[in-house]
Amino acid sequence: MRADLDPADRALLARVQAGVPLVPRPFAALARELGADEADVLARLRRLAGARVLRQLGAIFDTRACGYASALVAARVTPACLPAAAAAVGAHPGVSHCYERAHAWNLWFTLAVAPTSALGLGGTVARLGEMAGADRMRVLPALRTFKIAARFALDAGGEIAPDRGGRTGLPCGARNPPPAADGRGACPGSPSAAAPLSEVEVAVVRALQRPLALEPEPFAAPARAAGLGTEALLARAAALGERGVMRRFAGLLNHRRAGFAANAMAVWALPAARRAPAGRRMAELPAVTHCYERPTFPDWPYALFSMVHGRTREECEATIAAIASAIRPEAAATLWTVREFKKTRLMLFTPEYEAWEAGALEAVR
Repeated sequence: MRADLDPADRALLARVQAGVPLVPRPFAALARELGADEADVLARLRRLAGARVLRQLGAIFDTRACGYASALVAARVTPACLPAAAAAVGAHPGVSHCYERAHAWNLWFTLAVAPTSALGLGGTVARLGEMAGADRMRVLPALRTFKIAARFALDAGGEIAPDRGGRTGLPCGARNPPPAADGRGACPGSPSAAAPLSEVEVAVVRALQRPLALEPEPFAAPARAAGLGTEALLARAAALGERGVMRRFAGLLNHRRAGFAANAMAVWALPAARRAPAGRRMAELPAVTHCYERPTFPDWPYALFSMVHGRTREECEATIAAIASAIRPEAAATLWTVREFKKTRLMLFTPEYEAWEAGALEAVR
């Protein structure tokens, strides 16, 4: 059900989606920008969080830059077995999103595997396939990223403010670092492979990935958790943003409660030479929140993936039709979201990864 939002709510949500200032009193800084006062900004954010419109404020990290291997994974599962299969897959701490989609490949999930994993990405996918009883599993890593921006235009004009307080790490259409041979993070020889994070940087990631408290000086507690002073924590966060390790520090919305009830994954088959221009064109559309190039297969010719959101199914269909008219694909398919099994923030550098892998390895001995 859509929540009622007044103009001040919309302006505040638009601003925090673009980024939260990395200063000791960020809500006072937001208030000055919006012509409000700190107490009003905090009260509105608390109300919006209570209404489940605002999921959380926090850091959004690039998993590959943190040393994790990640991919979108598709599975074919007997329909009657989907809930059990999704539960098995969703038990992995690196699975943040898991959906049933209307297609023969009916179970889709995102997976991140820690840099210390003994199984690696491929081994983890194979083990998850066994645990889920999947007929087939297919790993679809992002080869090229055109857009990652789960941000929603709440005003009638559909405009989205530019990013504030972070960056995407890779320019639009940049090729992602190739995975290492063992499936653990980026290949060390890749020009885009990130240097390993230091112990202090890992502590900063752990502290900032958790929901930011809605209080006047919210960075004080994360700073203590990281063993730093507030100014030192914020300096580290800014440096991680400059390196692309932190994509941005921002607000995330519950898109359904914000009024965006429909979404679909549209996939497109194009010749290699036309993929980059088409990806960049899709990335310009506010209704497209994510756009990637992924591998193709003899039975899966679709190289470009775009996530399309709308207030209604008809809005999504109109966006998808406009894309098709603009890029003229050789083939296309629309995979509507049927059921959401899991949707949560991905947490990095937690003990749950080692615990899951220990259990998975023990089960096959």
